[in-house]
Amino acid sequence: MVDQILDNKIFWHRFSPASEFCKRRLGAYPQVTMDQGWYDIEDKTLPGLWMNIWSGGKFPDEFIIPTFHAKPRAKITDFLFSEGFASSSSTFIASQKCKDLLDNYRLSAHQLYKAKAYFNEQALDYYIYHFYDTYFDIVDFKKTIFHYDFLADFKGDKNKYRDIEFFINSATELNIKIDQARLENLSIKAKPLVFIQKPCLYDLFYIRSIFLGLFITDDLKNAFIKNKITVWSLNSGFEYDYYDVRNYKVY
Repeated sequence: MVDQILDNKIFWHRFSPASEFCKRRLGAYPQVTMDQGWYDIEDKTLPGLWMNIWSGGKFPDEFIIPTFHAKPRAKITDFLFSEGFASSSSTFIASQKCKDLLDNYRLSAHQLYKAKAYFNEQALDYYIYHFYDTYFDIVDFKKTIFHYDFLADFKGDKNKYRDIEFFINSATELNIKIDQARLENLSIKAKPLVFIQKPCLYDLFYIRSIFLGLFITDDLKNAFIKNKITVWSLNSGFEYDYYDVRNYKVY
C-alpha cells in the first residue's frame, strides 16, 4: 500500500502566502499590525477579525475590515504577514496586483474584503481573502491514510488512540468522523494526504481538519513566478505530511 502511495505523483503544492518561511523578505516580522484585533473566540461581540480554524465557517456579518500599518523597516510586498496570521490559516492579505492575477483563476469558496495598508504615509490597496470551506472532492480516499491527533484540552488515555490508522470512504463519512472525534477532544488528520490525479475545479483551494492549509496548482504557481508576485512559499503536500519535512521554496 505504501509503495502505491509513494508512486502517486502530486500535482498540487502546499501554499503559504507571507508565512514564517518568508521572514527574511518581509523586512519586519510581523510585517504589519491591525487597527482592529481578532475576535475573542469566547466573546464574538468584540470588533475585528475572527476565525475558528477548527470548524471553518464564514466571517460574521458584523465583521469590521481592519486597516494594516507597516512596522518600521517593513517592505512593500504582494502578500502581507500580519500579527495573528499563520501558514496554516485559511486567510491571507494580497496586493491589488495579486488580486488582478487571481481574478483570472478559479478559487474555492471564499470571502473577499478590500482593505488599506499604510507604509509610512503611502496608502496601498490590499485584499483579505478568507476561505471558509474545504474542497474534499480532490482527496483520494482510496489512498489517504487517516489517524487521530490530540487537541490541547485532551484529557483521556492517549495510548488508546496512538498509532491507530484507518481508511475513510467519502467526505460525508469523514465529516461524521471529525464531529465524533471532537466530542473526545480529538482531531482527524491524514498521513499522507493524497489528491486525485484529475483536473481540479480550482486553482487555489483550502483543506481543513485533516490537513490545515492552502493548495495551488502548477499553473497558478507558474503564474505567480512569471508575474513576480512577492513573498510566498510552497512545497509538496506529500513531502510535508508523509516525511514531516518543511522543504519550502520561497519567492
